[in-house]
Parts: sequence; structure tokens; C-alpha cells
Amino acid sequence: MDTTRLDKDDSPHDLRVGDEVCQFVVQSVDDLKDYHGKGYYLKHRETNLEVYHVANEDPECLFAYIFKTPPLNDTGAAHIIEHCILAGSQKYPVKDPFMSLLKGSVNTFMNAMTYPDYTVYPASSVLAKDFMNLFSVYTDAVFRPLLREETFWQEGIRLVTDESGQMSFDGVVFNEMKGEMSDHDSIVGRHSIRTLYPDTHYFYDSGGLPTDIVKLDYRQFAAYYGTYYHPSNCRLFLYGNLSIETLLARLDDEYLQGYASISAAGPSPIAKQWVKPKSIVVTSPAESDHNGHDASVTVSWATTLVEQPLQVLTLSVLTDILLGNPGSPLYKAIIESKLCKDVSEVSGMDTSFRQMPFTVGFKGIDPADAEKAEELVLHTLQQLVVEGIDPKLVSNAVKRQEFIIRELSTDMPTGMKVLNRALRGWTQDLAPAKTIHVIEPLDMLKTLIRDSLQDDDKPKGYFERWIEKHLLNNPHRCLLTVVPDPNHIPEQDDAIAKRVEEVRANLGETAEAVVQESTARFQRFEEEEDSREALATIPRLASSDLPQQIRVLVQTLLHVGHVPFYCQTLETNGISYIDGMFDIADLSEEEHMLMPILTRLLHMCGIGSVPYDQVALRVREYTGALYFYLESGSTLMAESSTVSALVFRMKSLADDTVDALDLLSDLLRHAALDDVERLRAVMNDLTASFEANVVSSGQMYASQRACACFSPILARNEMWNGLTQWFYLKKYDIDDKESLALLGERLSALQSKIIDASRLSIHLCTDKNLVDEARKHVEKFVSTLQASSTSYVNSMNSSGSALSVPILGEQIELFRIPASVGFTAQVVKSAQAYDPMQAHQSVLGQLITTNFLWDRVRGIGGAYGVSAFADMMERLFIFSSYRDPRIEGTLGDYRQSLEAIASYGIDSSIIEQSIISLVGREMKPLYPREAAMIAFRRAVYGISDEFRAKRRSWIVSTGSEELKAAAEQLLSSMSRCSSIAVIAGQTVLEREKKVSQRLKSVTVKSLL
Repeated sequence: MDTTRLDKDDSPHDLRVGDEVCQFVVQSVDDLKDYHGKGYYLKHRETNLEVYHVANEDPECLFAYIFKTPPLNDTGAAHIIEHCILAGSQKYPVKDPFMSLLKGSVNTFMNAMTYPDYTVYPASSVLAKDFMNLFSVYTDAVFRPLLREETFWQEGIRLVTDESGQMSFDGVVFNEMKGEMSDHDSIVGRHSIRTLYPDTHYFYDSGGLPTDIVKLDYRQFAAYYGTYYHPSNCRLFLYGNLSIETLLARLDDEYLQGYASISAAGPSPIAKQWVKPKSIVVTSPAESDHNGHDASVTVSWATTLVEQPLQVLTLSVLTDILLGNPGSPLYKAIIESKLCKDVSEVSGMDTSFRQMPFTVGFKGIDPADAEKAEELVLHTLQQLVVEGIDPKLVSNAVKRQEFIIRELSTDMPTGMKVLNRALRGWTQDLAPAKTIHVIEPLDMLKTLIRDSLQDDDKPKGYFERWIEKHLLNNPHRCLLTVVPDPNHIPEQDDAIAKRVEEVRANLGETAEAVVQESTARFQRFEEEEDSREALATIPRLASSDLPQQIRVLVQTLLHVGHVPFYCQTLETNGISYIDGMFDIADLSEEEHMLMPILTRLLHMCGIGSVPYDQVALRVREYTGALYFYLESGSTLMAESSTVSALVFRMKSLADDTVDALDLLSDLLRHAALDDVERLRAVMNDLTASFEANVVSSGQMYASQRACACFSPILARNEMWNGLTQWFYLKKYDIDDKESLALLGERLSALQSKIIDASRLSIHLCTDKNLVDEARKHVEKFVSTLQASSTSYVNSMNSSGSALSVPILGEQIELFRIPASVGFTAQVVKSAQAYDPMQAHQSVLGQLITTNFLWDRVRGIGGAYGVSAFADMMERLFIFSSYRDPRIEGTLGDYRQSLEAIASYGIDSSIIEQSIISLVGREMKPLYPREAAMIAFRRAVYGISDEFRAKRRSWIVSTGSEELKAAAEQLLSSMSRCSSIAVIAGQTVLEREKKVSQRLKSVTVKSLL
């Protein structure tokens, strides 16, 4: 495996200001202690294209092209161009180089993103050859894209006709944004911000609005690219252990020659300061029988500038102080006011805008209470200014920032985090180093906080003064009310239909012929396969580039009494990660239904007589995070062996581990689960989360539902996390205190039953020099949990009752949500985990996702996303689509993808690409937080390294015949027993039920 520095021998050494590298002149050299390296800022002589390289020893190298792309209207031109850029270029003239790369890359990050006024094309890898492949394709894509009209039709917008001649619009971005604009919380978030900047380009939605996307034509699309994708308007960010000389030489020689400098887009404009606050009311989708109290209200301010690192950190820490947890003063005030169900998830700050917005939101509120909500926010802030913020809240929030800086994490590549910080100033024409530092602004903030407490002339603290200046005395404030309205989607559909008629009228008598001709042209484009010559241009990895051995996570199994105790040592930067599982397999069905409530309540309750806000303070003081969730699944030990557990995850600095474990023990044993007011808040929180997630992540709920009929353990998972839990929650009247009191008593009894050392398995991961001391603390913690005096035996890793539930034929469920698109899942049985065929089916899933399904479900069908994969542990094969305008067509594509492989096999080079993608996943850097839970789960689920190595050999040995057999087995399973779950909008369901025999007689259930 080659993870050495890229072109190390060609690397320029000790660059100084004024030095020149391939026509790029060094503007500054920055000492970047935060990133253990240096920053080199260069500018191209002829075009002024800017480059910033954060040079250090990190093997996970990243590049990103950045273009300033201010939206001029709501047509989403920048967003559609972002989709089309990586769809064929002069040097790589295939229809989809992005997917061609993705099929056989070991990238650790690869994407393209449209922000409010700039677009980013980033990719990263730990493999030098892979990095260069990615850089080559991306560079040609951004500077020499083909931007074919057919690509615009596919990714953006096109007119189509059905069998009756009825015209309508279709396209990936169009359907993506229909889905986005069906999401109540998305509408709340977007309008909360855009209303603050009516005189800037931030007023427009860079993603596009469905009613305006249909107004964009190809000529306008191409003109936008010509204006903003010029080298003078481009920035290139580089990060990691790589040489820049080879990259810059290629950039200058192949792409920048012949360009002259032009004026770049420049800094984003600042909105004119308001002299008084404003208010606005908009609508969101709703079912016809929606609850009138399901509105959202937000109070938003335009605050300080994102290119000021101290202000970014100040607002980040202040957001944590005010809203970071249920015990935070503003969060607590909102919940205790009972004006709403929950704090809106759009609450907080956003660094995507030059003037950072700060938003406080109420979810599930009577729209008539909007002004009361605003008064509550202002009164709470005024009270904090007058009475002062609890110093503990401040110190804990600052400590949390320090913890975040110290912790190594794979949430995203480190290079992406550094890029995001650099762009705050760089996109406003400042040098990247102005905003890239982390420690310096934190030290400044700590000094200002300390000095403010010692300044007798200024009795208010630093944050109190900030609140007073930038919030209370800032008239640039907007009160937004978003009211669910059954007419929202019909009115949107009417506006789109009117646009169809406008286009038809403009085309005159030739309208139908023109659309049919363009549709035929588009279908030819979609069905036409790339030539071998074109495909040969895409640079690829070979199997020999991959690591030959699996990555092993070493841990030791100890015991504390009868409690299994797994110990793992890694470089954790002084942090201890402690994870535990309480076995709950023996609970009754009713007790299992209560577990999601209990789990959420553990995050939001007091301990004994200590109120929850004080508990939240202790959690913030002693831990980097403490959270609970439910885990269930089949193991590899036997077909009927399962895991059902309440899981806790905690991380803390070494000096805080004792206090953190004491707190955890107190919470587990003495949590005030019978507090009626906290229970009410939890029920609101759970329902609000579901309402948000089912519209934005419907594929997850559809997949869980479709899986549930295959085994009791999968039914249990759906019972906890899926639609079954939602229907259960809806039965409760949260205003019935007697009912909640009885619920609290049942939860307290359930807590006493399951918080038992005999049910516990535990895991510790920390630094080698800290492990002995940490072990003692963990052993002491275990001793505080009383073991059952009964004969209960921890059943994890033992045989349970998860035998398959036989279903025959095809089971279909349809669920309705207020949306313009849908999510379609289909599940069939796969081969067994120990059967090599299931490994081949994993390769098959990767292959058809990135080939057949990508082309058919996304490219032709217009869905935003699609996937197919083999669930190794549950012995299932799962198809799902995301923001999909079709149902029957997508289900047909699922089957046809298998039929195509079963009938014709597949080219060996395509198989190799899928194998590379699967095996290459282990090349992603693995940091302690993730490594700890992965190692723990492998032990609990019986996933040995010997099995992993064997499965790896089965995967790499997959050939065309193996894939044909794998597809045939899945087709046979699909014919015998198949489970389908669809979550979609009413229009989609009505249209599909008319044309699909199997859907016609299925009853539709409403979710919201």
C-alpha cells in the first residue's frame, strides 16, 4: 500500500515569500502549529488563481476547488452546475466520470457541495495514486466540462410526456429540491435565514426552488458557468503530506495557459442594517387533517461577520451556553413555557453566511403564539444579561471547545475541517490564514472572559455584553412563522403546471413533437454506453494497490466479577472512551416499546432531587459527551443468536474520568424517570424528531419496516426505531398528567430491572500510559451497580429467539407523508453470512448501485439517490431509493438489475472496481472514538478476525460466474418472499396506484 508523500523527490523545500513554483508566486508562509505544519499561500501570475497548501505529515491528503457562485435568482443554476460538472469533460469524455471514479476508488471523501454563495469540489485519499487520479479528473471537470444539454436535462430539469401525452417536469435536482421543500424543518431553516438578507444574494436559494428551477433553460445554465467558472474566480486548497510542484505544473501547463485575469466575484455583500424588526408568515406541506398547533416559529438575527475568528468562536460557545442541552437556559425556558412541543432543530448559528445568523426556534406551536414566543426569547436573554450567566455554563462550554480540538475524529477528513475554517475569510478576499487558526481565537476568548470578570468598570460579563449588543439591541431581527397548510403542495404543483402550459404555449403546435424528440434524444443518451476508448481515459486503481491484510483492532478480554470487560489501548490524546451494553433481551413486548422513551429520558432528566439542568451542567463539566441508544441485531455465533441492549457511550479527559463515572453511575441508578414534566418534554422531543426525520430520511424508515417481517430481532429494531414506535407514541395524551405519572412509574420499574451488573458488558479504550488507572476506575464503577440476586444470565452472545419468520409471496405497505416525492424499499433474503455467496452479493450490491441502479433509478427515473447492499449480519439484501418520484418503475429497476447480471454476467474490470471500493473502505483512517465501538461490537457480535480475513478472500475472488449465481439466488428469494415498504406523498401514491396492479389494492396509512 502506497501512502508515501506524493512526488516527494520533486517537492520544493523551504519556500519563502516571493519564490515561484510553476508560475505560482508565494504570497505568504504561515506557521500553523494547530495543524503541525506550515501554510503556503500562492497566486498564479496570469490568472490570479489562488492556492493554499497546509503542509504537514498527515497521510490523508485532500484537495478542493472552490468557486464563488452567488445565486442571482431561485432557479438553482449553481446547484445544477455542481451536479453537471462531474458528468464528462474533454479529457475524460464519459457520461459520469464521478461515478466511474467512485466505482474503483479508495477515497476517504469525495463530493461536490453548493453553499449559499460558493461551490466546493473536494476529494481526499490516503493512497498517492488514488489522490492523483481524483485530482486529474476533478481538475479537467471544473475547467473543461462538456456540459452537454442532455446532462442538464438529467441533472437539472427537463420536460417529459406520459403515455396519454400529459407533460410534466423531471430531473434529479428538481426532485431533490421537491423533497427538500417538502420538509417542514428545511423550509423553516431556509426562510429563517433568507428573510434576514432581502437586499443580498443570500435572499435567493442557491439550491433552487422547484417553482423556479422549471424556469431555467440550458442557455442560462451555460452562461452562468461561463461567468463564474473562470480561473480568476477559483481557489485551490491542498492539505497533507504531498508535494505541490507536480500538481501546480499540471494546472499551469494544461489548464491556465491562454487565460487572462478577470475580475472575480469579490466579497459577499452585507445586508443593509434594519431600523426595526420584521415578521413574516410562510407555509409548509401538511395533511388535510393536520394539527393546527404544528407550526414553527423562529426568532433570527443577522449578527457578526464570519471572517472574524473570535466572533465565530464567541457565537459558537454562546450557542452551546444557551441551547446546547435541555438544561441550557434558553432551551429550558422554551420547554418549560409549554408554548411548543420542542426546540426547533434549526436553532443555532450558521457559518455558511457572511453575516452569521443566530436563530431560536419553537417547533409544534400554535401560530397565534408567535409573538409570545418572541417575547419569551427576548425576556430570557434580558434576564441573563441582568442576572448574569452561570459561570459554570461558560466554563463548561469553553471546556467543550477544548475537548473538540483535542479529540481525533473521523466525522470528516481533517483536511475538510481545515478547509471550512479557511474559507470563512478566503471567500471574502482575505488570506486563508486569517481564519484557519483554532487555538489563538480560543486563547483570546478565554482572556476576554477572564478579564470581563475582573473589570469593575464593566459589571456585565463578556457574553452578557455580546448578547446585549448583537441580540437585544440589534433591530436586524425577524420573527418567522411557518404554518403547515394542506394547500402548500397543490399550490406548488399548480405553479409548476402553469409553467408547463407556458412552455407548451411558447412551442405552439409543435410542442408535443418537440418534447417527444427531446425525450427520445435523452433516452438515447441514457441508454448509450460509453465507448471502451472513453472508459479507458479514466485513471484507475488495481487490486494490487490495496492492502493485502485486514486491519486488526487489538483488545483484551478481562472480567470484573462476571462482567465481560474489554480493554483496548490506542493513542487517544488523553481521552478515555468507555462504552457499555446492558442486555435487555428478556424484556416483554410492552417493556421493549417503553425503551425508546426511557433511553431519551436518560438524556433529559434529573437525578433524585437534583434537577435536570444541574445534571446537564455536570455532564458538560465532566464529559466530552454522554449518550444512550438501543442496539439490536443477529450475531455470527449461531443463526438464532442475537443482541438486544441499552448502550451508553461516554468520553472524558483522564482527570475527569472518576467524576464522569460517578455521574454515570448516579444517572443509571437514580435517574428521575417519574418526573411528569420531563416525561412530557421527552414525548414532545421524540415526536418532533420523528416528524422531522420521516420526511428527510424516509428511506431509513421504509427499509426498517420492510426488514421487520424477516425475524423477531428485526421486528424489535423497528419497534424501537421505526413506524411501530411512532404509532405507539401517538396513543399518549401528553397533557394527561395521570397517564404520564403511570408511565413514569413503569419506566422507574424498568430502570430497576435492567440497570444490573449481571446484564452488563463494558469496554475501555485509552492511552497506554493511562489504561491501568482507568481500569481501576471502571472496575469501581461496575461495583456500584448491584447484580441481580436471581439466576439471570447475560444472554448476549447466546442463543435467543430470532428464528426467521417465514413470509410467502410479496408483502407491501404504503405510507403517506406530506411530500412531493417518496422513498421505496424492497428487502429479500440473502445467502448466509458464512456462505461465500453472501460476500459475492456484497460485491453485487456495490456494483449494481454504482452502475445499473445509478443509471436507471437516478439518471432516468430522477430519484436523488439509490442503494443496494447485503446486510451481512441479518442475512438480507436491501434496496432503497431516496427522494424518488416513482414507485413501480423503481421496483422494476430493482428486479431488472438482478436479471441483467443473472442473464449476462458482468465485465471483469467492472467487478474489480467494485471489489476495490469495498476493500478500500478499510483504508480510511480510524480514530479512537470509532475504533473503540467497532472493536467492542465485533466482540459482542462474534465477528472474529479469522472470519473477516476469510470474507475478504471471498470478496476478492468474486468473478462474473459468482455474481451470476449471487443474482440468481436473490431473484429466487424475491420470487418466494419479498417485503416492500413505501413512504411517499399523496400525489405520488395516487399516480402509482393507477398504473400498478400490485399497489392498486394496498391500503395507504397516513403517518403525519
